[in-house]
Amino acid sequence: MRKISFCFYIILCFLLPACKSDLASDEEKIEVILPSWDYLTNSAAPYPPLSRWKIKVSTAKKISSFYLPAQSSSFTITPKVNSPLSITACPITLLSDGSETQFFKPAGTVYPHSLEVNDDCSSLCLTLSWEEGFTADIIEKLIEGKNLSGTSASEMEKFLMEFNWKKFQQKIISNGEKSSEDSKFYNPWQIDTSTLLDNLSFATFDSNYLKTKYIYSVNLESINLPQSKILSSYIPENDIIEKLGLIFLKKKTPQTFLIDNTYGARLTATSSKKVSADYTYMPIYIEDYAHSE
Repeated sequence: MRKISFCFYIILCFLLPACKSDLASDEEKIEVILPSWDYLTNSAAPYPPLSRWKIKVSTAKKISSFYLPAQSSSFTITPKVNSPLSITACPITLLSDGSETQFFKPAGTVYPHSLEVNDDCSSLCLTLSWEEGFTADIIEKLIEGKNLSGTSASEMEKFLMEFNWKKFQQKIISNGEKSSEDSKFYNPWQIDTSTLLDNLSFATFDSNYLKTKYIYSVNLESINLPQSKILSSYIPENDIIEKLGLIFLKKKTPQTFLIDNTYGARLTATSSKKVSADYTYMPIYIEDYAHSE
C-alpha cells in the first residue's frame, strides 16, 4: 500500500475503468484500519488485555462516538468526498482486577490528508497510528470548541480543509526522528496544547508550536519506585522505557504511569534528579454513550 494524493487517485480512477470507486456519488467507502493490540501484548512491554475500542469520528458539524469489540481489526466509514474529518481510537483496557480503565492515549488519523489507496485501486484506506493520534485529537478539540468561539460549521470545515494537516503531522514525525538522533524522546502530548489551540483558533500557526520544552530525561533507577512493570500512556514511549530504562517528564507537570496494571504513579519533576511520586488506584472507566454534537 502506498500513499498518493487524493487528486491523483481521482485521475487514476478515470483512466482505469476497472477501478471500483463510484465517482458519481458524493460519498466514498473507506476502510479504517485499527492498530494491532495483539502485537503489543506479544511484545516485550507488559501491555494489559484490551477490552474494547472507543472510536470518535469528528467532522465540522458533529462528533460521533461508538465502541468496537477488542477483536476488531477495522471498520468502515462513508464520508462525503473530500470533506475533512478526524478519527481517534482509544483503547479501553482491563486492569488486574478485571475492571476497565481508559489510560492510553488514542491512535488516530485525518481524512482526506492521510488517505491511502491499494495498488489495484480497489479500495481506499485510512490507517490509525499512535503518532497521528495527537493530530486527530487536536482537530477533535477544535471542533468541540467551535461553539465557544462562535465559529460556524461551514467556517470550521473551510479551515480544516485549507489547513495543511499533512505538513503538521510530518513535522511531528520529524521532531520525533530528530529527538531520537539526539538520544532524547519526543512526545507530542507534552506540547503546550493551550498555546497551540489558541493560535489555531485564530488560524495562525508556527512549527515552533509543535516543540516540547523543559523535558527531563529521568532514569527509572533514580526514582523511588518499586520493582514493577511501568507503562507510559503514549505507547511509542514504552519501547524506550523497556530498552533504556528512561522516562521523559515535563518540568512541574504531573504525568501518570501505569504500574503493574493496577495503580498509577503520578510523577512530577523539578529537575532530572528530583522527581516526586504519588500513587493511586487507576480510575474505573465509566461508559459514555454514543453521541453527536
